[in-house]
Amino acid sequence: WGVGPAPPDYGDPYLRVGEIMRRREVVLVDGQRMRQVLRPEKLGNGTYFVDEGQGRIVVRPPDGKAKSKFTVEVAVRSGLLHMSACSNVVIRGLKFRHENSVYFQPQRAALMLTNFQNVLVESCDLSENNNKGLQISGGRAANITLSRVRCNQNGCLGFLAVGCRNLLVVDCETGFNNWRGGWAAWRRGSPGGFKIMKSRLVTVRRHRAIRNDATGGWFDEMNREVLVEDSVFFGNRRGLHIEASAGPSYVRRCSIIGNRQEPVPDEWRWSFGSGLALTHAANVLVEDNTLTGNAGAGVGFFENAGALRNSAQIIHNDVNNNGSGGVVLLGQNGTALSTNQVQISQNRFTANAGISIDLMPDWSVDGITLNDGTLLGDGTAGNVCGTVSSSANDGLDFPIID
Repeated sequence: WGVGPAPPDYGDPYLRVGEIMRRREVVLVDGQRMRQVLRPEKLGNGTYFVDEGQGRIVVRPPDGKAKSKFTVEVAVRSGLLHMSACSNVVIRGLKFRHENSVYFQPQRAALMLTNFQNVLVESCDLSENNNKGLQISGGRAANITLSRVRCNQNGCLGFLAVGCRNLLVVDCETGFNNWRGGWAAWRRGSPGGFKIMKSRLVTVRRHRAIRNDATGGWFDEMNREVLVEDSVFFGNRRGLHIEASAGPSYVRRCSIIGNRQEPVPDEWRWSFGSGLALTHAANVLVEDNTLTGNAGAGVGFFENAGALRNSAQIIHNDVNNNGSGGVVLLGQNGTALSTNQVQISQNRFTANAGISIDLMPDWSVDGITLNDGTLLGDGTAGNVCGTVSSSANDGLDFPIID
């Protein structure tokens, strides 16, 4: 047992990770996970307290009643299976549960695949772990397929993939992850359904990211040739996030619905609660999706001066009933950004709160194109904020991944 190290917070209290997020103890009574508390006076039904001074764990059963016999399980292993530098492997039909690695460092998970090539993980269940269900890393990982894999109810993250080439995720689930983050009110950084970084040729197809207490799916940092299609991102703190990637990235025929807001500082609030968040993301095509009922924007853009410029096509989408507008384009405070290229065309906007297409003051409108056929059904005079081109220009030219 014990507390893991904290990641750097750069002097920002909002980035400080609390102790409850960094602890590793997992206790189950009769198969039900208990909630950890940090002080003995906080003990109540269904909780436990780690008394390191006395070398013991104090557990209160979930119903608070005396019982002659309980089945109590305490997680003791960090990393259940680690395979490195292997190829031509099939992992099928296994369950990985109650692993107890810590958040941040060292980077571990219930199942760890390092520098793997030609691997199929099929019909496996990596759930109810303290940190992550699955981690793929090493920089030489290639030709990896995850099929019908469930990574649910993990303390931080469903799965992490770093440095992969040719990664296929098909018919998988990542739901109800980041319960430790919920205890700690920590939803930044790694937590969420899945996170993919520094990878190329990635396809996520028919995926379900449901009610993660952080981001449903996050493509962060130097991803290229990404396709997300026919997937559902529902009830997360942010549906799908594409960040710091040169692309091309394609999001098509997805349902991004009912993603929730949390109380956060103003500089973060734009993205938490948004259906689709784009941050310094180039060459993005968002096509034929349903973005509805999100607490923030249907599609939210954000950009800092000096970072990779956003460029995107938003076409043929239904954008409805979102709490902060249909498409919101936001720049860093006080910085005029004039090199963005965003085409918004042939969409249907209905019943969005505020403005359907909102160009916030820090954005230059020079690179924004609204093509004929965008339907603004909100019935208000301020559906579009700012003066934008209504040219018939076809906008950005992307190759298409089939």
